[in-house]
Amino acid sequence: MQPGDLAQIHEALWRAYDIETLDRRLGFSWGARIDQEVGAAGGSKKVFGRLLDWAEEAGRARDLLALAWTGKPGNPYLRAAAERLLPDLEAAKTPYDTGPSLAPLPQDRLEALVAKRSRIVDFTQFQARLTRLAGAICRIEDAGGPRGTGFLVGRRHVLTNHHVVSAAIADRSLGAGVVCRFDYRRNADRSATAGVEARLAEDWHVDSRPHSQSDVTGTGDPAAGELDFALLKLAAPIPIERQSLDLAATSPVVVPGDVALVAQHPGGDPLSVAYGVVTEFPANGLRYRYNVTTEPGASGSPVLSADLDVIGLHHAADPARVPRFNQAVPLYLVARAVAQRLDLTAL
Repeated sequence: MQPGDLAQIHEALWRAYDIETLDRRLGFSWGARIDQEVGAAGGSKKVFGRLLDWAEEAGRARDLLALAWTGKPGNPYLRAAAERLLPDLEAAKTPYDTGPSLAPLPQDRLEALVAKRSRIVDFTQFQARLTRLAGAICRIEDAGGPRGTGFLVGRRHVLTNHHVVSAAIADRSLGAGVVCRFDYRRNADRSATAGVEARLAEDWHVDSRPHSQSDVTGTGDPAAGELDFALLKLAAPIPIERQSLDLAATSPVVVPGDVALVAQHPGGDPLSVAYGVVTEFPANGLRYRYNVTTEPGASGSPVLSADLDVIGLHHAADPARVPRFNQAVPLYLVARAVAQRLDLTAL
């Protein structure tokens, strides 16, 4: 965007919102908090300037304008900015409309929304990321069989859910029976490879946080520390040619309607992938929800954006009789929790 465009959005933001109100809207709609991303000190002009810089760096300045305008559609400053900078006002409302029954968009508006959210990705780069992803994911097993999915974060560490290895966390000696099986996939003839086994170090438990009871019951909200992750140390470093995935403490800009992919070992089966879209951010951004299909065994899987960046740690499904969603812990919250004890660059 041009400097004049950003200046108009900035003025509209600080004239329309106080920090607390926009922070709540960001939490409910993007799963982000102002104090965590850019800091809340310095007054609304400075704070919203930093917020706009953060969104523009992620290529989502127009998304920020759409979020702000749909929260206060009658504000003249936001309205003027939206009419000038958003390609289709009705399409811009769609990701933030929480009404129970939405009328289908006309084809031209649907195409405008798709175009707004879509982008071209270099095929060679996408293929390289896909290869990296496939090599980093493992099936988590113990003496009782497959327990879940995990993925490599660094040369010697695997991330999965706390509940996947909770028995071993309670009795650390059981870690000797835990196996991380990489490259467990189907061949072209549908036969399965044996995969590559990696066992845990004696001091295998690096860090973990439990899940919330609300993740099981569907009622209430999780506490900030209930992140359902376990960081495991392998007995030996993984060869350098097997690339790990990033455990990034910087939060991505994720909005409703964004593509979400879950690379998983469903039911302990060979590696599979399912895709859908992000639908909501419950608990003020402590969880992501999406309509991606998963099965038991997917717990601990990476949730990926359309660019194959890891945005979440899949861990739960809607406990209702007729499930409506699947759910992840935002990866940046896990990374920030780990960073309180470890240097993330040393993993």
